[in-house]
Amino acid sequence: MLMRFDAVSRAFAGPQGPVQALDGVSFEVEPGAFVAICGPSGCGKSTLLLVGGALLRPTAGRVTVAGCEVYAAAASERRRLRASTLGFVFQQFHLVPYLTVLENILAPSLALSVPGVSARAEALLERFGLGDRRDHLPGQLSTGEKQRAALARALLNEPKVLLADEPTGNLDPANSAVVLEALAAFARSGGAVLMVTHNQDAARRADRVLQMQRGRLV
Repeated sequence: MLMRFDAVSRAFAGPQGPVQALDGVSFEVEPGAFVAICGPSGCGKSTLLLVGGALLRPTAGRVTVAGCEVYAAAASERRRLRASTLGFVFQQFHLVPYLTVLENILAPSLALSVPGVSARAEALLERFGLGDRRDHLPGQLSTGEKQRAALARALLNEPKVLLADEPTGNLDPANSAVVLEALAAFARSGGAVLMVTHNQDAARRADRVLQMQRGRLV
């Protein structure tokens, strides 16, 4: 088991009182699994991903990643976990605008020293068809190239789990296929993928689909 949610809840303060974004969510993600979380906007999908990614403390329940009980650990241990074990792919890419494509891909190595990281970054550039864009800034890239750069960055430190939030939301069908195949290949290699999506075509690439409504798995 690479990731486990045990009765995880998360509430936010709202003008009319607490808003329950997650309500007693429990499931596991095994090595080699490609899991999609589907549901309408506002059902808690992205909150679930943030909690699982050691970025948002739940108000109740436990999250375990690669044997580490995430929110019982010190903040420094959570940072190490994010750097060494988790890779993040977002709909809005979150590339640093003043860094080149190569520098963006190498950014995770600032938090964790990985042997041979420069050669690995170059290999990822070629794998995702970005070799001729290595010295370009994000503003000079197409939407598909930005997402491929973000995916390469997520893979740099050889994570065990990839967390993907609507990774094809801004992409055309051809680039969507590239991203989804990369996620599927990561799972086939023994990693685990947890993907949030409202796109049923994207969800069909997963080998397990969980539906959420109002903060609960249904």
